Amino acid sequence: MQVKSAASVKTASVSTPPRTLTVSQAQAALKNNSKISFALADTAANIKANLAVFAKLGAQIKSVAMTDTPDKLSVTASDIKNYADLLSKTPSNTLVVSDSFDAMKGSLKELRKLNSNIKTLVIAPTPVGTKQKIEPYDSFLWAKSVNGRFEIASNVLVNGKPVAGAPDVSQSLANNYLAIKALDDRGLLAGVESIGGGTITANVDQAQKLSAIFQKYSTEFYLNIRDTSANISKGIEFIAANNSKLNGITQIGNIKPLEITREQNFKADKALSKMKNAYSLKLYR
Repeated sequence: MQVKSAASVKTASVSTPPRTLTVSQAQAALKNNSKISFALADTAANIKANLAVFAKLGAQIKSVAMTDTPDKLSVTASDIKNYADLLSKTPSNTLVVSDSFDAMKGSLKELRKLNSNIKTLVIAPTPVGTKQKIEPYDSFLWAKSVNGRFEIASNVLVNGKPVAGAPDVSQSLANNYLAIKALDDRGLLAGVESIGGGTITANVDQAQKLSAIFQKYSTEFYLNIRDTSANISKGIEFIAANNSKLNGITQIGNIKPLEITREQNFKADKALSKMKNAYSLKLYR
């Protein structure tokens, strides 16, 4: 029998995981082959002592793990700034950063990059009463601190005037309300700057939590409520009580009649007059 053609056999390529080496093993292997790729696993002390050496290897190092228990690596703000790429290869919630607030703020770009890798921030003692001013969109980062006295900066100002093209900081307060609340719950929040004319667009739940914090720190604020008909109905007592802070209400999603009592409707009359779209009511006794 004559074979006219033979089908080529393709073999599936299986990626081989990188070798896992200790610091000393890696240093020995690199002497033989300076281009090898590997996963680094050793005690936190050995890795810490060799950060500068391994940071130069870039993509050759695939991951960094500590063999100690608990699994954590203590570093300074300077380490964060100088070795961010290498430290980004550590597991989540691994890094413990200890330094002054000013040093950490000087490494803020890198701290943001390593947010998921950071377990804890330990701020060196500062004079009693010192407030550490932070932007609202960094609240999740600073909420990892075990100490501090944070003030949320709600405005980006130069010479007392808003900076053109600056982020919408007032809106960032709503986006990060859970972290701001976490700071407050742990006694680390010293205050929130007044918004100064800016309006926050938030759902009812966000607005309620932020309002409690704003009122606690005498913060000037204004709200645009944007939420479903059901949530607006559930939050009608809060909405009515905060009418003076309310710029508008917008129903989103599948718009339905607001289901409230006649008494609630009476209390919320002025607030509901600020509804941005048509609405109807289903009143209960």
